Amino acid sequence: MGGFTPADEAIRARIRDDVGVNMCVEAGAGTGKTTVLVDRIVRIVASGHAEMPNIAVITFTEKAAAELSARVRQGLHAAMATATDDAERRRIAEALRTLSQAHIETIHAFAAGILRERPIEAGLDPGFEVLADLPAQLDFEEAYNEWLTAEMARIPPPAALAEALNVGLDFTLVRSAAEKLHLYRDLLPLPAYPSQQADLAGTLDAIMSELDGVRALAPKEGVHDDAYDAMLDACRQFDAIAAIEGDAALLNRTMAAVKVSTGSRGNKEHWNPASDCTSVKDALRRINKLHTSCKERLRGAATANLLHWLEGFVRQYADRRKRDGNADFEDLLLLARNLLRDMPEVRRYFQGKYRCVLVDEFQDTDPLQVELVIYLCADGDVADWRRAKLRPGSLFVVGDPKQSIYRFRRADIAMYDAFRGSLFGGEPLEISQNFRSVIPIIDWVNDVFGQLIQKREGMQPAYIDLEPMRHVLPPDEESVTLLRGSVPKTSSMAHETRRVEAAALASLIAREVERGAWHVREDDGTRRATYRDVVILIPRRTELELYEEALASAGVPYRHEGGRSFYLRQEVRELVAVLRAVDDPSDAVAAVAALRSSAFGCSDEDLLLYRDGGGRFDHLSVPASATGPVADSLRTLRRFAEMRHETPLPEIVRHVLDETRLVEFALLQPQGDQVAANLLKVIDQARAFGEARGGGLRAFVRWLRENIARSADETDASTSEETDDVVRIMTIWAAKGLEFPIVVFANMNTDRLDYTTVVADRTGQGHLHVQLGKKELAFRTPGFDDAAAAEQEHSSAEEARLLYVASTRARDRLVVPFFAPEGGSKKDKPSPSLNDRLRSAGADEGDAVEAASLPQLQLEAPVWQRLPDFAPQPEVDRVIAAREQWKNEHQSGVDAVNTKLRYATASALKPEWERPALADDGVRRGRAAELGSAVHALLERIELARPDDATSLAPIIASEFGLAGQEGEIERLARRALASEVIQRALDPRTVRVLREVAFTVALPDAPGTPAGVAEGRIDLLFERGGEMTVVDFKTDRVAGPAQIEERTATYRNQALVYAWATRLATGRPVREVVFVYAHPGVERPIAVDAAFMAEAETLMRQAALPFDD
Repeated sequence: MGGFTPADEAIRARIRDDVGVNMCVEAGAGTGKTTVLVDRIVRIVASGHAEMPNIAVITFTEKAAAELSARVRQGLHAAMATATDDAERRRIAEALRTLSQAHIETIHAFAAGILRERPIEAGLDPGFEVLADLPAQLDFEEAYNEWLTAEMARIPPPAALAEALNVGLDFTLVRSAAEKLHLYRDLLPLPAYPSQQADLAGTLDAIMSELDGVRALAPKEGVHDDAYDAMLDACRQFDAIAAIEGDAALLNRTMAAVKVSTGSRGNKEHWNPASDCTSVKDALRRINKLHTSCKERLRGAATANLLHWLEGFVRQYADRRKRDGNADFEDLLLLARNLLRDMPEVRRYFQGKYRCVLVDEFQDTDPLQVELVIYLCADGDVADWRRAKLRPGSLFVVGDPKQSIYRFRRADIAMYDAFRGSLFGGEPLEISQNFRSVIPIIDWVNDVFGQLIQKREGMQPAYIDLEPMRHVLPPDEESVTLLRGSVPKTSSMAHETRRVEAAALASLIAREVERGAWHVREDDGTRRATYRDVVILIPRRTELELYEEALASAGVPYRHEGGRSFYLRQEVRELVAVLRAVDDPSDAVAAVAALRSSAFGCSDEDLLLYRDGGGRFDHLSVPASATGPVADSLRTLRRFAEMRHETPLPEIVRHVLDETRLVEFALLQPQGDQVAANLLKVIDQARAFGEARGGGLRAFVRWLRENIARSADETDASTSEETDDVVRIMTIWAAKGLEFPIVVFANMNTDRLDYTTVVADRTGQGHLHVQLGKKELAFRTPGFDDAAAAEQEHSSAEEARLLYVASTRARDRLVVPFFAPEGGSKKDKPSPSLNDRLRSAGADEGDAVEAASLPQLQLEAPVWQRLPDFAPQPEVDRVIAAREQWKNEHQSGVDAVNTKLRYATASALKPEWERPALADDGVRRGRAAELGSAVHALLERIELARPDDATSLAPIIASEFGLAGQEGEIERLARRALASEVIQRALDPRTVRVLREVAFTVALPDAPGTPAGVAEGRIDLLFERGGEMTVVDFKTDRVAGPAQIEERTATYRNQALVYAWATRLATGRPVREVVFVYAHPGVERPIAVDAAFMAEAETLMRQAALPFDD
């Protein structure tokens, strides 16, 4: 800095020299925080306050620890060169000699050191292993599955699990709850949640009262209305629920599962008077509110009980890790904290060992880390860290609360404020002299964030103006560039805004760098900016591909750094599809995905031609005579499969990549080095997976698919080099702690994502508020909504800090785009974007570059590197000829579809008494039909060999069909049908196969002068025995005596003809008989099928075909 004296030099000198005083320092962005920390460390050892082995310096990352250690060494050498006192020189020399014994490391490494020094007291194996992320993930999965299997085997099953499943929670969400509880295990045991019992009886009474008030209302005669349909549906559902008696589980299940209209649909024009429509809709809204409240209480109570039950898993898994000699990163903090808190002798030992503790980036410290540090620095044996007093000169913390942006990692401004106030007293020391940014940037930052960051205790610190240095840039160059443009209004404004903004930013960067308009500082002068000076900062990666495509179209080289979308990348998903197809030849879906991927490049036309030629997408059954790309690719998959039992897992993946040339193919594409690196990373994952678990290809594929399904966070493979002349794209979080010559904002119009799933309350009872699932399927613990609302206030405050961090990364230039819909944007949006917040502070005011003045980009897909033609001309001609033939055949098919189509259905041949009819009062006489449908539904679900299950299934079926009170009738009819002789034959061991609810669609026989047609229907039960098929059809007619049964059977003959004819045509097997089972009397009537019967069937189908009615 030459002869420059910082504006806050007096404070810096105090921080450096008052080593016997505990200090909390707030250092604004770019103020030389690391220099201040190094100077204090050097002064501590030079003054004799503490020796290097007695100092602990805790950093946020391993990279920061390594850099800080190097800076301390440089500082010690500089101090040695200027020291005049011999004693001081000896202390500095000793510090240099013992620097490697200083604990300059992350909090996790520091905690691990404490535990390794006193493992027995911590209950750990002295040789315990710290599990990295992948082994920890696999270990959790194995422990959870074993525990859940054991719990499920209990009789009766756990009540909390049964309750949760009964009200709609699924096992995926149960596992999600276990993961959340494991992550926040420092809050265990959980206190009891507020009581949230649902008043089912009161809710049902209120709902029935509402329904009774509108049941008699109806729209105009013959007019359909959505509100009326919704009201009838509500009546049907709640009438059935109100009829449930003596079965609390069934009542809870149906109340949790039923869906109720919001009362938003319905047309007053359909009603007379129109006020009836309003009455119905208002009643539906009130019913929806009553039901929603009841459902949320049911789910809330179940979720709370589930979490308490899952505490057993978390405790058992913790014991298992100790038993196995393992610890994950959270264990390190938790066990070290417990060790220091619960064992005074151990605490005194480490207090004596670490005379001075210095913490960097203290604003990002989580509660466990704070406790650990306080126990180390406390004066005396205080078991409660909240009551601790610090030993003089034992603790120094430095950070910037305006840069606290890691709340999702449990960084807590409220704890920072409480810690600072109770332990240090008064206001912190503040340094504000900025050494990074040019004056116009600092002025812009102060103006904007002086408004956006306002003091709010426990939520937002006060803003402190930064003091700029004078840096030299060309006098006519603006350091803050506003880019302004308008966006045509479309149905997807967010997408269109990103697309337009991306094109403008790419065009601006290309123009200014190529013509040398931007300058940056270097040494004591300036130079023209290059692409590597530019970084694009984004708050999230939503539609990042739009920005990548725009940069590519503008000819701007770029690289995405620190991306965590590894499992969303197309190349990863394609490779997983190939590995999945290799592992499971029966998985035709995976085979098709693999064939269509870049690995094999088969077109849909290739797949169609192969399948049309009789081929199957199974690499174990490729005909020897088959040729073409699909057959060749399937044979390649088979070769991969043959080696999977003898080849190590990573070598299988490598072999797949080598033989398919996926890596080489990737490198032919623009930015293909990232694609290639991600593919090679899967090999590293396979190696780590094998070492952690020893699983094979199937387990590895399952693990990859699970990560893809839940979009697991995983960083893309690193490909960047410092000297690469590329624009870098990174998130604001990844950029924290760094600085760049030119910073460009992007994607700041994205609306805030108001989605909180966990809120840890560490101030009161210690509740863990959890949401499982999303939207209407969400399950929330009691009190979650209030906790989430408070959390959103914290998130809103953090967003202002996020913008501050992004703005203060810029040294020489800051580019801020503002794009708004044509005609202006909405005011007072309920969820303002980051750009909206900047606008609210006037950040968009002033001269700007207009997007319309920039060269316009044509956003097209980038052209790959072109290779010379290599396909022989005869092969090209063959492909073209085959395609032309396909097009002609396709057109013929289209023409055929456009003709009148004949169709026949078995249901069209039903007798009149089986069809719904209208009674004299105009009400549909459908109760008998509903009963028949309910009996068929039960017969479809029940196991034929377990008729006793009808007792438990009948109430469920009755509820679904609105037949409350008829459970006994449904069960009786089903049992009589199951007791028939034909069902016993179906269960006979000699029966080859049994098919139920068989839907069919078969072509009608040709009829002269008529177009083509189809017949369709559904067969209740079909079974094969002795090479012959038997058709079974259940009937629920109320028949009186043998005479009526015979009459009905004769009437049903046409159905028998259709079923027999369709079965023969569809299966290729002869049909033995069609059996009608009459459930009411419990009798059956078979109709034998012979050649004459089949001839009659064909004649019927020719005659019964009807022209399709357009």
